[in-house]
Amino acid sequence: MSKRQRVAKMLHHMGVLRATLALRSSVSTPRLNVLTYHRFPDPVGDESFDDGVIDVTPEVFDRQVSCLKKHFTLVGVDELCAFAAGKPLPPNSVAITFDDGYLDNYVRALPILKRHDAKAIFFLPTACIAERRVYWWDRVAYIVKLSPLDTIELEYRLGSRFRSPTANLQSSAYCGW
Repeated sequence: MSKRQRVAKMLHHMGVLRATLALRSSVSTPRLNVLTYHRFPDPVGDESFDDGVIDVTPEVFDRQVSCLKKHFTLVGVDELCAFAAGKPLPPNSVAITFDDGYLDNYVRALPILKRHDAKAIFFLPTACIAERRVYWWDRVAYIVKLSPLDTIELEYRLGSRFRSPTANLQSSAYCGW
């Protein structure tokens, strides 16, 4: 269990999280919180690209959406457009967003959102979809992940050095741009 998970568990058992959520729901805040997700893991564990962009499992996401529906007002594009036009946001607003239009968002996240009748905003880069193009960062991650080299150096702006995942140091890779 990570340090973050241990702290969250301790705060939960002490009732701090419940009290914070109750206070938050009773006080008007002039801001919008945005939760951004990218990827959901493949259930068979075949993640060919960057493991580091896996945000949450579908099971954990389901629990998160349930909690959000219970304690917050989930807003979508309509509420954000109204806000941009000068109308106030609903009280205790939170937006759930998904970046990059990965298929796993549709396959794994959308059914959970539908089950909870929860709003969300999906960013879909249509050019990549129409051209069936893999994002450049996924191509780089794929090359680094599958490289037999111990180190990969790039000469771009400040230069970058990536240590091979086979050295079990991928998460500490330095990226200078």
